Amino acid sequence: MRVTTFFKVGLAVFNLFAIGTFQKTNALTIPADPKVENGVEHKDFITHHSGKRMPITPLRVEGELYPGGPKFDLQGHGIHGIEEQLLQHPLYNSSAFDNSTLEFLDEGTDLHKRSRQIYYCERKPRAIEGVIPEDIKPAVDRLRQPPWQHAFCYAAPGSCTFLGCGGTAGIFLCNHRPTWFRTICGSACGRFAFNIYNRMMKDKQTNSVDWPASGNFPLCVGWYVDTFRYIGWSKLDTDTSWEVNIVPYHGKPCSGK
Repeated sequence: MRVTTFFKVGLAVFNLFAIGTFQKTNALTIPADPKVENGVEHKDFITHHSGKRMPITPLRVEGELYPGGPKFDLQGHGIHGIEEQLLQHPLYNSSAFDNSTLEFLDEGTDLHKRSRQIYYCERKPRAIEGVIPEDIKPAVDRLRQPPWQHAFCYAAPGSCTFLGCGGTAGIFLCNHRPTWFRTICGSACGRFAFNIYNRMMKDKQTNSVDWPASGNFPLCVGWYVDTFRYIGWSKLDTDTSWEVNIVPYHGKPCSGK
């Protein structure tokens, strides 16, 4: 009886070890994203502030060709790439959105009203690690204008979708979910990006490198660095599965070859 019991216990331990080993082996054989494994940082992938490398993916936008008109569902390289396609469509009328009160209802609209927006910025000591805030301002403004203000921007699972760029700076919608995510391009992504930009500029204008001697309270982490090169991101306190990032970008159509 004792031998049998000992044998059963030993077999159970062996099975547990074998299953654990099998699961670990399976986890190691999951193929990595080639854009991350073989790509170039700031061009094919970005390094998230958590340390995770996330591939840069094309933008998918869903909207209307004119207020109340037919829908479009396009993929392209940022807002610029989507706009290039729309301009080829005979029914597209960008000026018709100028006085539009059209509102797309987002699944998270009510949640967004109850949530608090968190924004963060950090100064970087080297040019390659940070961006000049003024460079990204035109792209931020473009994202907040019609028809993008009321269109949906989509982000693929586990990636950062490219929204736009200026100089060596890029705007990204990063999705940490295992499923697709969508939100309003202008009213969400554009607003978040604008708040990040504002925070960077306020930090720069207060010259908080002199703090605390100057009495100016620093708005960005790394206030002692005098390069005024930044990174930043913004998200909701109630949903951290997605965020908007402004980080270095060395790809097309801005600084890339």
